Amino acid sequence: MTRPSRGAREINVAPAAMTNRVMTLTLCRKPKGLDRIQEWVLTKGEVYQNEKPKPEQCVSTVDDESREQGRVTDIDDLESDGTDERRPSRIRSPAVMTGLGGGGGGVMTGGGAAASGMHSGSANIANWMASAGLEAAPGLQQSPYTMPPMLGSPTGLFASPQPAYPPLAGDFDDAASNGGQSIMSGNSGGTSGGAEYKRGKRFRNLVKLMDSSEAEQVLRRFRWGAILTMAVLAAAHTVCFALVVISIKGQQQSMTQLITAGRSQRMLHQVLVSVRAMDLIFKNRTSTNLYHSSDLESFANMVISSATQVKELNNYVADHNWNQGNVRDLYYIQTFPVWYKVNATTGEDVYANITLWDLATKVYTSSKDVYQNYKNWSDVNINISSTPSGQFLLKSGSDLFTGFRKVLDDLLDIAIHNTSNVNNLLLAFLMAEGCGVSVLAAAMLAYLLRKLALQRYTLYGTFLVIPVGLTRALSSQLANTTLLEEEDDEEEEEDGLHGEDDNDKGGTSEAETNGGTGIGNNANSMGNNSIRNRHATLAPSTTINSRRRPSFQAAVLAAYAKAAAAGETQHAARLPAAAASGPGATLMSRSSSVQQRNIGPVGLSWRDWLVYKLHMCMPCLAKRSHTVHPTSPHGPGGLGPVEHHHKRHLKLDSNDTTRLLMPFVLWSCLVVTFYAVSVAELKTSKPLVAIASVSNFNTARTYRSCFFAQELAAEEDPAKLPVRRASLKKAATMLKDAFYTLQLGSDAWKTLGVDTEHFPHVTIGMSYETKALHELFYTNTDCLRLPPAECPGTDYRWYQLTHAGVDSIMQVYLSHLYAMVEGVTNVTLGLHNPHLDFIYNVGTKDLTDANVRIGLAHYDYIKKLFSNILLLHILLFVLLWFFLAGFYVLLLKPLLLRLAREKRHIAELLSQLPLELDVEKMVRAALAGNSGASSGGPQGDMAAQAGAANQQQLTSDAARAWKNVLRNTSNAISQERERRNSVMATSKQLM
Repeated sequence: MTRPSRGAREINVAPAAMTNRVMTLTLCRKPKGLDRIQEWVLTKGEVYQNEKPKPEQCVSTVDDESREQGRVTDIDDLESDGTDERRPSRIRSPAVMTGLGGGGGGVMTGGGAAASGMHSGSANIANWMASAGLEAAPGLQQSPYTMPPMLGSPTGLFASPQPAYPPLAGDFDDAASNGGQSIMSGNSGGTSGGAEYKRGKRFRNLVKLMDSSEAEQVLRRFRWGAILTMAVLAAAHTVCFALVVISIKGQQQSMTQLITAGRSQRMLHQVLVSVRAMDLIFKNRTSTNLYHSSDLESFANMVISSATQVKELNNYVADHNWNQGNVRDLYYIQTFPVWYKVNATTGEDVYANITLWDLATKVYTSSKDVYQNYKNWSDVNINISSTPSGQFLLKSGSDLFTGFRKVLDDLLDIAIHNTSNVNNLLLAFLMAEGCGVSVLAAAMLAYLLRKLALQRYTLYGTFLVIPVGLTRALSSQLANTTLLEEEDDEEEEEDGLHGEDDNDKGGTSEAETNGGTGIGNNANSMGNNSIRNRHATLAPSTTINSRRRPSFQAAVLAAYAKAAAAGETQHAARLPAAAASGPGATLMSRSSSVQQRNIGPVGLSWRDWLVYKLHMCMPCLAKRSHTVHPTSPHGPGGLGPVEHHHKRHLKLDSNDTTRLLMPFVLWSCLVVTFYAVSVAELKTSKPLVAIASVSNFNTARTYRSCFFAQELAAEEDPAKLPVRRASLKKAATMLKDAFYTLQLGSDAWKTLGVDTEHFPHVTIGMSYETKALHELFYTNTDCLRLPPAECPGTDYRWYQLTHAGVDSIMQVYLSHLYAMVEGVTNVTLGLHNPHLDFIYNVGTKDLTDANVRIGLAHYDYIKKLFSNILLLHILLFVLLWFFLAGFYVLLLKPLLLRLAREKRHIAELLSQLPLELDVEKMVRAALAGNSGASSGGPQGDMAAQAGAANQQQLTSDAARAWKNVLRNTSNAISQERERRNSVMATSKQLM
């Protein structure tokens, strides 16, 4: 015997004496028509895209004997004597299957491969079941007798090919897709390679269709819409960030101007004290504890440097506030009476009204004149107080402080206004960006995602057009079915305990409920060669036996029953009671492991029989299944008819919208958190800015009180002493009010009385603001002088007092001021007044530098506060770009790639469906309906309605085609059983 070529069958026929021995049939083939879905799953779709060659397989039933033993049985494997001995079915691919070709792709070569005589619909559904990887059912398995009949013409499997049945009326004949074939052409296909080529062509057409401009319109809108959303979010935050930075910078600038203006007042009084000291040195009125002639040059340098700083600071304030507030009016409109000249006739001082700007300029020019001529005046013994420049400085220089007070208050208002602007801006951006822009961006993205999900669900919805049996069999390759046989009415009356009610209710058969095997009926039926009509039914109490692979016939019947239950066929699921006594009753019992325990140990292997007996004796050892099985309405404990919901629908459980919107929610929360923290930090910024102005006043008034104390000591005219004393007392009172307000805030009046000066916008003090300030006020033990001044040693007469807190030094300083006001009643003491020694040496050096330290510490605290807020927004701005980059790289781009792969996956799944289904038409209608619905407006509504109507038409067409397939399959199964019964009868006659 020559070696069969690939695709041919080799049949070894044993001698006639070996009739009781099962012959071995080996089928070597290239699995093109069978196990298509399994190959596609294992190769991840590479087989049917011609990317990976399929390996040849040789299926030998002899090698599978151990695996099939005790598990796969057939009603036709019973011995002729009617005993219940069963033999394993060794034929994996029956002749009725191996002869199929055309649409399903059989294993035989040649153009007309429908040699079995089956209808074209049977060929196609058989090929579909072969692609699902399902075994042939007992009704379609080959008989173990492989010898042709000795007498008569060949019948059954050895008969010549029969012509195909004509198509039934109403067949969905030529409504195939471009890549498929009709039912009538299922038998005219060439080889399985041709069918696979057509499926590949269908796959390519589906891919092109899904990549068309209409299909890509929604995805393109989503892509550009998402990018636009990200751009809008970035632009909005960039604008907000820029405005916040500008506002914070403006506030910091206004604070700098406020501090600068306050420092100019201290410089002014340094000029005045130095000019009076130079004048006293010129008059040889010095004191060893104060100053002497060697200090003349240092005083002159202080005059010119301080006057220059006063001028520069005033220019800085005027330049930066030219168009803000009332600074311009205060500088150029407000006038003050100042010393102008001495009346030559009367010798009295003449005063003139000048503006504040002219007054500041006059102070600067007079100081430069003193510095320029002090040496010449010293050589000719001209006192500085007698010169016009000296007299202007000593008599009207202090008025500059009074006129400048309004400028300081106006600068404070500007700083408070800028602080309020920052706070209000942060609140506005908190609502606009944190709640407005982010929510709008999320809403826009949600809208785009909804349109995209609508297209995805529409594409997946095309599978709902396909009958339920086909989709479930293709997806799970398991069928929860039971093959029941419908006996004659006479046999039903004799053997069945359930009548037509059982059939109508879809209940289980007597073999299932009562444990009957129906073997005797089987033997009698085979002896009488009776031919019965077989129908596919779905038993509601049957469950999937994951340990057994359902046969081809069972899968077909399952698909038929599910299609009937879903209203896709005219036939209703029937459960004949005669099946209890039919030859298929025993076969039915092995479709469910639960039913096996109900039926009994018949047909079980010794191992299963042992487990069965163990469970019967000790039910507690039985494992509980995690699958809920419907209760038979007629079995023990039945609760009546069980409702089955066969209406299929898509479960809209996509979490893409939630996953893509979650970053925007988190970003919104992040923005709200950052802005809320900034607003909370700025809540106390106004009092901090206001108290900074008091710090400036405190420093300037400390030096101012020293100037008036020096003026009181330098006065040579006793008649002018009361005026000098009043001026000093006023200066001391103003200093005391400022210092107590610096510590207690607006509560200073509670300590000093109702006449205490009130500073605008001040509510809190600064002594406990920070640890550094608290230390400066109360617990300091270090030298408080600022470089380049040198700190004196321990032999310094005021050493212990100067190495204390500012509060201690100020209390002693104020006491000396008031003591000098009360003690100077004549001009005797002059510069040798002991109170002046402490006021001048400690007030102008240690105490003034300590006040400067306090002002700098408070300014640093405010600056740090706004810098931290600015840093928060810089960090938020950087996080924005990380957020956008992460959103695009980690979420948006993978989603777009996944959607592209998903479309290809849908095309792969649709291309594997039977060629009778026009999947291209369904996809085209789905895309057209979805694009119309997503376009919006009246045109979108009309397109959506047209798409819905087209979808209904497709559903009807597919259901009609599927009915024809199932109808023809049922006829083919009956025809094949007739031939097999004939073969078995002939074999018995030969034996």
